[in-house]
Amino acid sequence: ILGREFSQLTAVIGWCGLLIPCYGLRILITNMLMACDLVKLKIAIELCGLCIMFVLGVLLIPQHGLKGTIAMLVGTDFTLAAIISIIFATIKFKK
Repeated sequence: ILGREFSQLTAVIGWCGLLIPCYGLRILITNMLMACDLVKLKIAIELCGLCIMFVLGVLLIPQHGLKGTIAMLVGTDFTLAAIISIIFATIKFKK
């Protein structure tokens, strides 16, 4: 019904499912940084995320097209969530 162009999209729809939890986790953890009054760290991490997204976009999109775009988005959010989780594990909070 939708033609050949749609068949390429159906191959990556499953991968789009990974985007929602990765994005949600990143937003949750960056909000935790704000709640802990670590605004400068949140800004630094978001800027790091932009750099990661740019590099992944340059590497993946030209070679893989739509699949590369999804991989860039999922990879960026997953990487940021992992980095922030490691930072939280190492921070000593006042009791």
